[in-house]
Amino acid sequence: MDRTLRRSFAIPTAAKLELFMEDGQLGSHGAPAHEAVAEGHNSGPEHAATLLQEMEAITAEVQTLKEEAAAQIDVLSMVGGQDGDGGAPVPEVVEEEHSDESEHHVVSRDLICYHGFLTGCVERSIVTDRCGQRCRCSRGRFVQCTRVRREFTTMSRADREKYVRAVRTVSTDPRYKTDYDSMLTQHKTIFNSGIHQRDFFLPWHRWFMLQYENLLRRVDCTVTVPYWDWSVASRSPWRRRASDLWFPGNSGFGGNGEQTTEQCVTSGPFRRGVWNVVPSAGGSCLRRQFNLTDNPPDSAAVAEVLRIPHLQFDSFEIALRINLHDTVHCFIGGTMCSFDSAAAPEFMLHHGFVDKIWTDWQRRSAVHMHAHFSSVTAPMPGTNQLRTTAVLNNLRLPGGVRVQYQNPPRLQMRSRFGALRANSFGQASRGQFSVLSEIAIILFNVSKIEVEKARRLGMRLLPTRRRSGKRNLIDTS
Repeated sequence: MDRTLRRSFAIPTAAKLELFMEDGQLGSHGAPAHEAVAEGHNSGPEHAATLLQEMEAITAEVQTLKEEAAAQIDVLSMVGGQDGDGGAPVPEVVEEEHSDESEHHVVSRDLICYHGFLTGCVERSIVTDRCGQRCRCSRGRFVQCTRVRREFTTMSRADREKYVRAVRTVSTDPRYKTDYDSMLTQHKTIFNSGIHQRDFFLPWHRWFMLQYENLLRRVDCTVTVPYWDWSVASRSPWRRRASDLWFPGNSGFGGNGEQTTEQCVTSGPFRRGVWNVVPSAGGSCLRRQFNLTDNPPDSAAVAEVLRIPHLQFDSFEIALRINLHDTVHCFIGGTMCSFDSAAAPEFMLHHGFVDKIWTDWQRRSAVHMHAHFSSVTAPMPGTNQLRTTAVLNNLRLPGGVRVQYQNPPRLQMRSRFGALRANSFGQASRGQFSVLSEIAIILFNVSKIEVEKARRLGMRLLPTRRRSGKRNLIDTS
């Protein structure tokens, strides 16, 4: 490779791109790429392999430079203030340990850009940007910036309160309320248009969550949609402790609805009198009617669903959609068990866990990642002709968004238990729960064929000694 080309690797990215890409030529001397590579070499077949390798190296370098330029654009829009101001002080760097990352992790506040490079950006370290995204430092720049979604009950009190405030803001502030109302109304409008059937259920709700999260981040860019792992809370899902979802304080969602026909929630930040559902849902109080006589599926049931092989995608999808998703909707009851379900603030946390289960299943292999949906050609309803393949990978979502679900330390046990049969946990460790709900079957218009499949799959999710008898399989309340 000639000296002019070698020297180009030491100059800034923008200049390198100009050098490499201008009119498809290399260098200021105007020699085409193949001539530049060949310059200085003798002609003849003995050099063909060497020339080919050098040309391939150039092609790879050009692609890398393109990616670096794109990353630099992202960084310029990410650092500094909201309006792109660049007068931030030299950042304070705090090192933290993270159990789910093997790399050195750095939390860097207000990193500043200096001639395209970030001060304090240590090569290959994991850095948290000003919006809470986890980024990798590469050649002085942020790359692969990823939103992190966490389990709600394991978040700090401050973070739980921040999320609740963001939801209250978008649902009441005139700057956001029109978009908020329109978004949640859309779910009701197309409820029976395929978004709760096999071809669209998982990808459409992944897309829907992304739109909701984007709206929240207009209020506070550090907010992501958390998830509620109801399987860990299966034995006592309705607790009201300070760290629980249903805590009546400002860091929770409030508790059960009144035991009246209205079922209005009277505690917490979404209680009657201080917060109302969207106009399309009646514009009145949020309703809940907890199923106090039964429980949602447990962690062993979720592990059993995750073990379903990719060649049995239909079984995986039915188990996740009908046995888990549909059932929990109507265990919460009230607004969540109606066509207005998206109007309930807990809707997104429930779907966050459903999406996490799908994500965990997809991560098992490339064929799991693309199972079924690669063959779905029809556009998803209400998405401006977006196809399912656009949201198959949470690390490649529309708008260049990357999303990662974080496992809290106490949930890492599930990764160990995943290799076990559900009935290997020991019967004493599993409580009573149901994996079908008659009212949910009606609400989600589940076909008789799918109900029968879900009934058979549900038997696999129950503890062995409780697999006989209707009571533990289907909730009839």
